[in-house]
Amino acid sequence: MLLWLWPVPLPRHSPQELAGTRGWIGRYFRRPPDLRGLMLCRAAAATSDVLLLGAVITLLQIEPVVAAVLGILGLIVSVQAATMRADYRRHLDEALPRPTDREVDAALAGHLLDIENRALTVLGLRPADIVATGTTWNPIADLEHRPHRNGERDYRPLIVVTPMVTTRSAIGSDGVWRFAAQEVTVICPTEYHVAVFRCEQDLITGKRRGEQTQEFFYRDVVSVLTANLPGPDLTSEPFDHRSEGRVPISPPGRRELQFAAPSTDRTMVAVGVTGRSSGARIRDSGIDAAIEGVRNLLRVMRRPPDSVRTAPGRAERPAQ
Repeated sequence: MLLWLWPVPLPRHSPQELAGTRGWIGRYFRRPPDLRGLMLCRAAAATSDVLLLGAVITLLQIEPVVAAVLGILGLIVSVQAATMRADYRRHLDEALPRPTDREVDAALAGHLLDIENRALTVLGLRPADIVATGTTWNPIADLEHRPHRNGERDYRPLIVVTPMVTTRSAIGSDGVWRFAAQEVTVICPTEYHVAVFRCEQDLITGKRRGEQTQEFFYRDVVSVLTANLPGPDLTSEPFDHRSEGRVPISPPGRRELQFAAPSTDRTMVAVGVTGRSSGARIRDSGIDAAIEGVRNLLRVMRRPPDSVRTAPGRAERPAQ
């Protein structure tokens, strides 16, 4: 009978078999099926057992018509219970096992390294063209859960990582709110201009889209502005990996870095999240570090010609 066969487990993949395969990171953002569905399946299986048992008892009492009706009903409910169970196990296998918080962070760190290299290629720059901005912001080290090394990012582009809060999301067991897609801005300051590369990175598919570039020459930048804006509304509730279950949350705001030039009113350079989000912690996007670094750089680069100009943070680039 279905009710007695119910505890028999179905074959499952191990995390080691699935790690690194296509769709592995996407499992992190999938919600497992509700346990109420499992209870409903078991209730249907128990109902089918009762109907089939009643059909047998009725047949022994020489009531073939009633027995046939009960048997047919029992078989129908049995098929429905088996279908419900198969659907439940299929959805469960699509969500479990899933990657850990650190695996998702490591995947994003790898994408950021690729985007940084892509930005330099598209903008026609070399690593030696980048000047220091005096900031210590290092999102890759944060995602790799390792300490920052002094001077590691001095002569590397500034990276701003902004979660796209309208995509699927999940709150990890560490309380960090992670999103399935990010808007990534790579700011490349050189001796004569600031080059910007922007794209969207999808963690589930691993694909990039919407690549854009901008270039601002120091002589054309009149001022640096910031604007705090409300964040977009959530389109879906995040899946909470924590044992305490669902916690009410609110989305963070947005902060923009803007340049004002004589030919245009304002141009948005980078955008990041700002403010605290109740119920979960969103990792720093780096927008404040980018604003600080760009302001430091412009103060130096726009000094009068007779003053000494050195990039903020370090007097000269270390020998390669």
